[in-house]
Amino acid sequence: MTRSLLSLILTQLHMCYRSSLLLTKPNSESHLSTPQLKNKVTYARLDRSIRALAAGLYHGLGVRKGDVVFVLSPNSLLYPTICLAVLSIGAVLTTANPLNTAAEIAKQVQDSGTKLAIAAPEEMHKLVSHWIAYSCHFLQ
Repeated sequence: MTRSLLSLILTQLHMCYRSSLLLTKPNSESHLSTPQLKNKVTYARLDRSIRALAAGLYHGLGVRKGDVVFVLSPNSLLYPTICLAVLSIGAVLTTANPLNTAAEIAKQVQDSGTKLAIAAPEEMHKLVSHWIAYSCHFLQ
């Protein structure tokens, strides 16, 4: 992914989340933050995190262009990091609402041809309950 494309994605991310995320400029450094959680991350740190996760997905887990990665997580600062890392290596992203049932999630995983599933710890039980039927890997 080129630097300019990543910058464009980060700009679009800010525009998409401006209602729930705040962009502040303390100490002349921009931050992405969530008011509910009072967490923040600089765009530079977000960029490093995206690149590190993308490298781990690609080199460590063998995720390639066109592979489907399933994400089951509530909104957090990790969510855009995961999504952008998956997209940056050309993989296909499929997400589910954590309010979905385990059966709904299992159907989506099966129908999408998921190769890798990433779930928040509190949502993992929804994947594990149906996982034996599928041949993908999952990360917690």
